[in-house]
Amino acid sequence: MKQKLRAMWVLALLGILPLISSAQITINIPKIPGITKSGNSQSDGAIREAFYNEAGHDVVGYVAVFMNFYDPNLTGNVSIQNPNNNAEWASLMARLASLDNLCKTKYTNVTNDPNFPANYINGKPKIWCAIAAKRVEYEKQARGAANDARAESFVKIWRYDIEKAITDQKGYIYDDIQRMIYDPSWKTEKFAEVQKAYSNEGLGSPSMTIFDAIEPELAKVRARIDRDSKTNVWVQPPNADSAMESFFKTKLLAHPNHKGTVVLKIGSNYSNWKVYKNSLGIPTNQYKRGLFLAKRPGQNGLCQIREWIVKQEYVGGGRFGPSKIESFGGAGIYAKCQ
Repeated sequence: MKQKLRAMWVLALLGILPLISSAQITINIPKIPGITKSGNSQSDGAIREAFYNEAGHDVVGYVAVFMNFYDPNLTGNVSIQNPNNNAEWASLMARLASLDNLCKTKYTNVTNDPNFPANYINGKPKIWCAIAAKRVEYEKQARGAANDARAESFVKIWRYDIEKAITDQKGYIYDDIQRMIYDPSWKTEKFAEVQKAYSNEGLGSPSMTIFDAIEPELAKVRARIDRDSKTNVWVQPPNADSAMESFFKTKLLAHPNHKGTVVLKIGSNYSNWKVYKNSLGIPTNQYKRGLFLAKRPGQNGLCQIREWIVKQEYVGGGRFGPSKIESFGGAGIYAKCQ
């Protein structure tokens, strides 16, 4: 090439060819596809757009499931597609594996979009790729966190019920709370419920230590029961109805939740049936209610005051139907055995 230019210059000096300025010299360089003046194969924006089209524009929704294990400060405008069972966990991991392959084979040079805030998961394909690469590690962390959150949801319900027993002004301790304290089968039953929820939601196996979280609150209930059992006293209701009281006791002792209960005292709050009517003045039903002092099995010989309610429904013509148990109490106030 240099020799050709030198020959042309000599011929020009001899007047055979006109002088050629540098501006008139054009050197044709073969075009190499994809190469720009800056040396990049494509613009960053074009690479990101191609990545979005191939990965799917919903990618941020499932990548965001693990975003706070990658960086606790990440947030964004995103609807997180949290898995709720084993099938959905498997689907999430398969999608992340596919994304990881895409990142490592075709889009190693993908960059984050500078138009989004630094702490946003949106527009961050480079971060998405990093999350996909560590998906197995993050899955373990996420499932562990999900286990903890699900366990806490059960504990929260139990604590709510226990708190009512601690703060009830009259001192009522509901039967569920009594079972927590005195019935070992309560834990077995509740743990079965927890296991079923975990299994349905793909959370693995819970631990019996879940019950440790409510022990401090149950200790407060035990303290109240101990105090009330020494201070509260039975007060005989003002009325008696031997037929209804006998009917109630028979039904109580036949009920599976109350077998073995000893009724020490009983009385009625009403001297007659209390009739309830609708807005037209037509009777709907009538009630008798009262209190009884009982010693329930498995409670260390402690006694409690409970309410009883018997109901009869109106059948027309001034008549009421047969007696039915409306309530065995559902809760008790611990008191001295008298």
